[in-house]
Amino acid sequence: MIQGLRHKFLTAPHEPGIYIFMSSDSTIVYIGKAADLRNRLASYLNPEDQRNQLIITHARDVDIILTGSDTEALTLEESLIKLHKPRYNVRLKDDKKFPYLKVTMHEEFPRIVFTRDIEPDG
Repeated sequence: MIQGLRHKFLTAPHEPGIYIFMSSDSTIVYIGKAADLRNRLASYLNPEDQRNQLIITHARDVDIILTGSDTEALTLEESLIKLHKPRYNVRLKDDKKFPYLKVTMHEEFPRIVFTRDIEPDG
């Protein structure tokens, strides 16, 4: 792994955001999100997952975009994946379920919440 990439991983902020892995020709290889960027990027230093090993072998640089919340990171990640269609972002899925917005209609003050489970609750 390139030392500059390792340094960026270890000096990333402990904040939510998006990370973008790029190849040597500046092609976007992978786009990911994290509640804590430093912890997530540090997990790439010793990847156990075969896909993460492939991403790291192709990555030569990483860009970081800070967001105000996990929700904002999720929305930005989805938009960037649809725009750039990176090679290793096969699907916009996590744990085999798509993200949904749910409006709680049976509460005094309805809320909007993110969910990955669809329940027939009205």
